[in-house]
Amino acid sequence: MKKRKFVLPITGGFLALYFVIMALATFLVKEKFLEDFGRNYETKLGWMIQDIREFEKTVWGAHQGSAGTNAYSGDVRTTHYQSLLAKNLNLMSTKYQQFSGAVYDENGELMVKSKNAISLTDGFTEETGKYELEYPLDELLTQEEVYTLAKYAQEVESGRGLPEPEPYRISVMVTKAEEAQAKQERTEKKQIWNLYRIVVQKITWATGNVTEEEDPLTGSFHSWQGDGGDAYQQVDSEIVWEWKNQDITGSPQEVNIPLGAWTTFPYLTWGYDYWKNWTESDYLQDFPEKFEEGKWKDGTALSLMHEGFTPRFGSQYNMNFVLSSDQDGEIEVYLMTEGEENQGISFVLLSESHPWLAAADYMKYVYLGSFLFLVLCVVIIVCAVGKTYEKRALLEENRRDFTNAMAHELKTPLGIIRGMAENLQEHTAPEKTDYYIGHIIGQTEEMDRLVAEMIYTSKLDSEQFVLKKEPLSWQELVETQIEKFTPVINEKHIQIRYDGNENECRDSRKPEHERLRNFDFEGDRGCLEKAVWNLLSNAVHWCSVEGTITITVENGGCSIENTGPQISEENLPHIFEMLYHGEGGRLGMGLYLTEKIAKMHGMRVCVENTQSGVRSTIG
Repeated sequence: MKKRKFVLPITGGFLALYFVIMALATFLVKEKFLEDFGRNYETKLGWMIQDIREFEKTVWGAHQGSAGTNAYSGDVRTTHYQSLLAKNLNLMSTKYQQFSGAVYDENGELMVKSKNAISLTDGFTEETGKYELEYPLDELLTQEEVYTLAKYAQEVESGRGLPEPEPYRISVMVTKAEEAQAKQERTEKKQIWNLYRIVVQKITWATGNVTEEEDPLTGSFHSWQGDGGDAYQQVDSEIVWEWKNQDITGSPQEVNIPLGAWTTFPYLTWGYDYWKNWTESDYLQDFPEKFEEGKWKDGTALSLMHEGFTPRFGSQYNMNFVLSSDQDGEIEVYLMTEGEENQGISFVLLSESHPWLAAADYMKYVYLGSFLFLVLCVVIIVCAVGKTYEKRALLEENRRDFTNAMAHELKTPLGIIRGMAENLQEHTAPEKTDYYIGHIIGQTEEMDRLVAEMIYTSKLDSEQFVLKKEPLSWQELVETQIEKFTPVINEKHIQIRYDGNENECRDSRKPEHERLRNFDFEGDRGCLEKAVWNLLSNAVHWCSVEGTITITVENGGCSIENTGPQISEENLPHIFEMLYHGEGGRLGMGLYLTEKIAKMHGMRVCVENTQSGVRSTIG
């Protein structure tokens, strides 16, 4: 629960920062996509204007002087514009910008528009006399049927360019119109053909020495040659979907067109979902059948680039221009102004863009990478804060244990002092007055020592405490501190031995050139003197009478070995614990402080039993 107190705020803060930065970055990328969408719109619009201008000039020149502009308003003109829209939609498309266009004749009547369609290739034009046969699917099929056919068309589209033949074949059957309808709708040298049937076959192909099977629908044998040299033969087929025109009754005269169908589903090359978004867009699909005086369906005037044009999120861009001829038969393009009478064809181009989605898709790897980096930062900071929290909790626990231990340690000498003082007050044994006073003084000195060590420990634990490092040597530290124990050493007749790199015995009172070598390092003199004093104090205290203390300085460290009793196996793992009470009594705080000082200097201290006593090492 306590850990959650800082984990949640840290995580929440980083998440808030992450979302703010990503939102700002996405906004900037979105603005860049808006500029690209506007530039793409203008560029592609220029292409289509140039195509229409050249086409109109060509057709006008072919019919000049015959019947005016109405002379070239037939199938050739209509088919060209329908093909132009179908071809340019895919060329103009981006993943998050879709277009839709329409062409209106000089009377403002809708001539062609972007649509889902199925058409027959040029192989049938000689028989029908038409430039091309094309049928609007949205007018003939239900919405569900259009969606189903689009899925199969997408399978055909995705199979193109692969080293294997396409898995599906879409075939079309057409029939001549009834005689009465034909006479009514027939133009010069033209016949009326209606769409009668659409069939989708699933084809089974095989390579190698196989027997070709005649297609039961087309009555032909089909093969396919791959770029890698593999030859495929159709060995089986299955009709998986078909549509029949229910408006055609009786026994119509069918014309089967094997492999002659071409489907037009705008944006299907991007995927089925992109086509579906286009076909379900009310804005891109809603072209009025007629508009007058340059007015669009909402009453606004159309222009090539309306004043103050700036692409915005969700904007739709449209334009209108007029193609007209002068007295010399030259075709020119000019902008239609509000209230001006329409004199030529009008071309409207609509664009629907989604810059926020484009920016989000562009930034998706940035989102992922930034989120992983965020998680890494949160983990690092939480771990760092957790360690700090645990360190403070441990420090608090140590302080609490330290206070309890000190209270327990001070309770004993206080009890002794109280008892001695009461005896003095009651004069129970006047002859022991000096004895009582001596014990009282001894216990107060012990209490003073404990308080001093408590203050020193608190100083080391303080966050404000900083080591004051300076060049030092173990030799100097040891010699300085051992002089403080001279009276005890002389009293116990202890021999001090110094071992250098050559393991020679040296007396500290001998000339300097006979002493051990000097190993310099950097450290806090006061702290390290305290650590060395603690180790020497233990060595002198536990050294046997007429024993030996061996001091070795080498490799930047110092070891102190004394002869005498060993530390019990039960107490050895706990010798660095503060005020540990074990077998043989209290161990005190000396080794606890020594270990703390060593860790602060990046050193380690260890105490171990030897054959003749105990050895302690620091460095």
